Amino acid sequence: MNIIDHYLVFVNRIYYYLNNRKPFFLQRKKAPGSLLREPKAFFLI
Repeated sequence: MNIIDHYLVFVNRIYYYLNNRKPFFLQRKKAPGSLLREPKAFFLI
């Protein structure tokens, strides 16, 4: 479980880093269906 926890922390850091940079594919978070796109971006990283 420790390895999985460390991996999730690493992915979360990348996800929030990209969120703070606001690249093109994360600028439309408030659009309809954003709740479906954000997990996809989360898991594809």
